[in-house]
Amino acid sequence: MDIISRKESLIKGLKKYFTGKLCKNGHLSERYSKDGVCCECGRIKLKKHQYLYPGKRNNCKKDNPEKSRNQCRDYRNFPIPTRPYPTNNLCECCNNLEYRKKGDGTVASLALDHNHITGKFRGWLCFGCNTGIGKLGDSSRGIYQAAEYLALSEPDIQACY
Repeated sequence: MDIISRKESLIKGLKKYFTGKLCKNGHLSERYSKDGVCCECGRIKLKKHQYLYPGKRNNCKKDNPEKSRNQCRDYRNFPIPTRPYPTNNLCECCNNLEYRKKGDGTVASLALDHNHITGKFRGWLCFGCNTGIGKLGDSSRGIYQAAEYLALSEPDIQACY
């Protein structure tokens, strides 16, 4: 096996890569490009989950078909964008290119960002900005609080809000 870094594997669109180093649990195994987890650790975790929760695998749709149908409908009912998809694939928040790769090696699409309360379209965001805004509470208040927190450790830099 060729030794390759995670960054290189993501650039090449590979699903797995090999570092030649032991993982934190002592396995000398390939790692998944998406999260850097050792394949052996992932297999053990899956086996443990299957042991702890027997019969719970892939039964969601079979056990509750109405809920499954409603979840599919929810994804189809995203708001209608008021601006077209950017042809340059630039995030409207950070102005960077989307970097994530899909399994087939092509670059992932920008996310359709929307207000979860009103359902109104806000813009086209990269994965990092979309999930970052969501983790900060999907509100400007959460972002201001994070900016204030960062400003505490950087007193010489003026806050930009």
